[in-house]
Amino acid sequence: MYLFSLLIVFLVALLGSLGIRWLLVYLNQGWFSRGYAGDSSVHLEIVEQMRRGFAKKRIDRYVIPNTFSYPVFFHRICSLWPRSALLDRGYMPNLVIFALSSGVFATYTFHFQTAYLENDSVLFTITVVSVFLISVSNLVFGGPAIAYMKLSARLLGRVSTGFYFLFLAAYVGYGDNAALILAIITGGVAFASSTFAAQALLFSLPLLTLFLWSVEPVGILLAALLFAYIITKGHSNTSIYHMARYWRIYHRYVKNSPNQAAALSAFISPGTIWNSLRNGDVKLLIRHTLSREPTRSLLFYPELSLLAALFVLLALRENRIIDYWLYFAPILSLIILYALTSSRWLNFLGEGYRYLEYGLYFIAPFCIGLLILEVDSGTALAVMLGVYCSIVIVFTLFQYRYFRYSSTEDNLSRFLEALELSPGAVVFPVSMRLGADLCARTDCKSFWWQPGGITDPAMYEHYIQDYPYLRRDWKPLAIEHGVTHIIADKEALSQMHGAYDFSQERKLLEDEYFVAYRVQSLS
Repeated sequence: MYLFSLLIVFLVALLGSLGIRWLLVYLNQGWFSRGYAGDSSVHLEIVEQMRRGFAKKRIDRYVIPNTFSYPVFFHRICSLWPRSALLDRGYMPNLVIFALSSGVFATYTFHFQTAYLENDSVLFTITVVSVFLISVSNLVFGGPAIAYMKLSARLLGRVSTGFYFLFLAAYVGYGDNAALILAIITGGVAFASSTFAAQALLFSLPLLTLFLWSVEPVGILLAALLFAYIITKGHSNTSIYHMARYWRIYHRYVKNSPNQAAALSAFISPGTIWNSLRNGDVKLLIRHTLSREPTRSLLFYPELSLLAALFVLLALRENRIIDYWLYFAPILSLIILYALTSSRWLNFLGEGYRYLEYGLYFIAPFCIGLLILEVDSGTALAVMLGVYCSIVIVFTLFQYRYFRYSSTEDNLSRFLEALELSPGAVVFPVSMRLGADLCARTDCKSFWWQPGGITDPAMYEHYIQDYPYLRRDWKPLAIEHGVTHIIADKEALSQMHGAYDFSQERKLLEDEYFVAYRVQSLS
């Protein structure tokens, strides 16, 4: 009967999450109408490489010859899909991952409730899963968040990291042996799937060990590293090694690029807030608060505010809050990590908010459910939940009203069809991000680094001037790699600092978005 109940919980959560995510895919279909772009183009090429065999990790059509160090567990899963299916429905892998992870989360929550909670009502499981499914970060996919829906390894990294912290706390707090095994497995998958997930696990370890005053997190992390090493045949070690080397590259070069400054994590500027209010510039005020910390995270993760309110309410009672310290220790560790990496001194270690996105994914709604069980005041709880749901509804509707992706054409594919680029072409792209998009659509070669990034300073300076632009003196690179064509995104040309001199090359085609040249000055 118990196993049957677990199966029912799993299936209900699976089907419910599938229905919600299908609706969200429909609401965000404007993104998919533009074809593959950005990191999705790279992920598509990695998947194709996995089809050809796991041993050779190099994408031949990316001409920059750095070491391929990107984690590839997600891509091995995606290689089970036919290429045609990924081209037409690139959201499918993450749709399946989201539905399965929702089912597993609901199933474990029900198991925990029946094994460790005196309250045998299924209301705990319903509350936890409901908070999870209607969280803003599971409903809104504007900006970088679209990576959790499109072809990208980010969702698997987030899911595995979120499970790791949940299962770690359950094992340390309750001695749940199933949670121990699951923590090792999901931690290993995190290391095998995402460099950012690896950073979240590694950076939080000292804080977790301190707050829990236990070495158990160290042992679990080491076991997870071993599991990752086994399932990736050692590639996870390569990923972690080059991840650490890339911190120096990011700090020295990428962070200082004038084209990247606005994308780095930063706290709100009181001066900008004051000026926007004084001048009545509502658009600037909204844009600034949605892109800077802590306002960005407070709006996108209102679960944190609900947790804080419940914590304060229960802290007024007799020490009951101490019972849940084992769950708040990971949350506090991740909040500290978020605050540190949002500062201008440490923002080269990644977007600070992603430590919250990854680490709190499951443990935050789980803790909300635990604390709600302890609340005696129905009025206070109703007010808190009412405010929380209002924030979720209003902010979600606001995002879809003003930031929804509009349907458009795949302008690059249309341009390439008219250009009729030959299969043996070697293209110099502007910006270099265009190189990955070109390789995803044609058989040409172009300038993009092997997945994982350049970690050698000399190689970085040889190819790149201000990321995402290749060197201004482009002809030595063109001679070195036998460049035959130049294709430039006109918007990227307008945004760059400085300019390329293509005046001696023969223009082949130009439209509203792109311009293409045949290289003739090198012969």
